[in-house]
Amino acid sequence: MYPTHCIIIFKDIETLRDMFTTWNRRIVVSKFSGDMSEAALTMRLLRGGHTCHAYLWNPKGKPYCIFMSDEGSNHYFAINRLCEDLSLEFAGFNIYLPEHGWEQGIHYFHGKVNETYHTVRYVYSMKENDRWVYYEQGVPREYEQTEKYKSKYKRDRLTQEMVLSYLASFDCDMTSTEVFDYSVCYYLDNIL
Repeated sequence: MYPTHCIIIFKDIETLRDMFTTWNRRIVVSKFSGDMSEAALTMRLLRGGHTCHAYLWNPKGKPYCIFMSDEGSNHYFAINRLCEDLSLEFAGFNIYLPEHGWEQGIHYFHGKVNETYHTVRYVYSMKENDRWVYYEQGVPREYEQTEKYKSKYKRDRLTQEMVLSYLASFDCDMTSTEVFDYSVCYYLDNIL
């Protein structure tokens, strides 16, 4: 079981925790010591909407942290902007599920600021008003399955399997329970 919305951020967790609280002083941060796989399941089952909590954890032995929320794009665009402003590398996805009150779709992004990449890479395939739309922005990364972007049906141009394989290229297997085995985890409340 993996979350439907997550961002991996290539920065140590204590620095990230401080960045979040500086970014929004209303955020309440507390240590979390429960079962993250259970937390992920709970997050997945929650309906979308304007919620206000998230988890930030460092999987054991990994050079990144994972930010997971039950909110859809509102948190993610804000976190993306924060990462861009601070020149942090990040990658992540939103998987929108109709049973959560959204229209179906997948949104993938990767931000990396250096000599080669100065913008965030966005790719999404979503159903809007009963029609599928496909969009991409930025330079394709070497791990992307770009041949799939030419599929006849827009709904097939970006799939859950593709997005999960993209994150796996960063040594982040969201289908494995190991990703929830953390060294440090924080619960963020009042994040909106």
